[in-house]
Amino acid sequence: MESLLELPFQFVKCPRMKLKVPNIKKPSPMAMFSVIFFTYFLVSSGFIYDLIQNPPSIGYERDERGNSRPVVFQMYRINGQYIIEGLSAGFIFLLGALGYIILDLNAKKNNSYLFAIGLALIVATYNIAIVFIQIEHLRNRNEQLNDQNVSLFNIIYDMRELMVKFYNFPKKIKHLLSELDSKDMEIQDIKNKSNQDLINLEKKLNQQIEKENNDIESKQILIDGLQKTIQDIESQKFIDNNDYENRIQDYKIKIQEFQEKLNSILKNESTLKDELQLLKISKSDELLYIEQSKKEIEKQLEDSKRENEQLKTKLANYQQKILQYQQRHHQQNQLYNQPQPVAAQIHPHPNSNNNNNIINNNNNNNSNNNNTNNNNNNNNNNNNNNNNNNNNNNNNNSGNHLNNYGVSIPIKKSSSSTRKSFN
Repeated sequence: MESLLELPFQFVKCPRMKLKVPNIKKPSPMAMFSVIFFTYFLVSSGFIYDLIQNPPSIGYERDERGNSRPVVFQMYRINGQYIIEGLSAGFIFLLGALGYIILDLNAKKNNSYLFAIGLALIVATYNIAIVFIQIEHLRNRNEQLNDQNVSLFNIIYDMRELMVKFYNFPKKIKHLLSELDSKDMEIQDIKNKSNQDLINLEKKLNQQIEKENNDIESKQILIDGLQKTIQDIESQKFIDNNDYENRIQDYKIKIQEFQEKLNSILKNESTLKDELQLLKISKSDELLYIEQSKKEIEKQLEDSKRENEQLKTKLANYQQKILQYQQRHHQQNQLYNQPQPVAAQIHPHPNSNNNNNIINNNNNNNSNNNNTNNNNNNNNNNNNNNNNNNNNNNNNNSGNHLNNYGVSIPIKKSSSSTRKSFN
């Protein structure tokens, strides 16, 4: 069989071809995740529904005056949607999925910032999805009024919590200031101690150096005396040669011992100087660390002051919102309490258009009057707030009001008064 297979290749030669097989690389896991995540976004945003039904991107609706206005959400239909509505809903689902992914990743790292971000994304997307569903289903007017009352109550409750935090801010500031003062005192004490230690070390070193210098001078005097004695001995001829050599060797040994002592003293001097430098470096490092801690406390003080200012602005905004909600509630009650004639509802008068125009004009006049009254009330409230601030500064914190911040509403009475207004 092999010979039969090799027969044609004895007459025909195979061409020498260099063919390269394409190297297809595996996609990275992040690329596959991004593709799947993008397809999830398309499916959740209703891409298939858009391809089949071909809805418009935005709808249009007629006003009371007959003008057309753009509308993003289709009313009264859950199964129908516009393109932008579907994309926004898909984006919300995408953010919620990102929140769950971040929480899953945080299980290994245990990072508080990642945990807060993931939880915030999940809660925010859940609430926004509920708002979208509420927009799809229009509610009755009474339900809207109840929701307004509930939102007003929530605003007042949040305002009470803000006022409590606002009341506790001066305590925090005092605590931080006391910590700053204590840190300053510690810094001064450490500086004084370090200066005293350095002075004492310098004194000790100077004393040791003086002693060593005196020892060196005395030893040099001894060496000079020994050298003179050697010269005298050499000059003396009556001493025997053996005694002469023995004395010379003894003196040389003593000279070597003195030189060794000199070298040890010099080494001790160098070690003492090195210790002094190390002490200076350590003291300077301690001072730098204490100054950095002082700067951090000052930054915390600045942050607390900024939060204080933000709380003031929030309190003012909440007061304005409460006034606006009360005025709207009062106007709505007036409109519902107006009696309507029964005959006009059953048998319309031929001059009903004229009467309606007159009523609309009267309503416009009433709304203008209400706006002027609201402006006057706001001005009066501002004046009352200024007067309360002046009285509070004169009365040194009576206890019933938040006098330090210009808020004339008591904390305990705010919730009861607002609940009466709701009822």
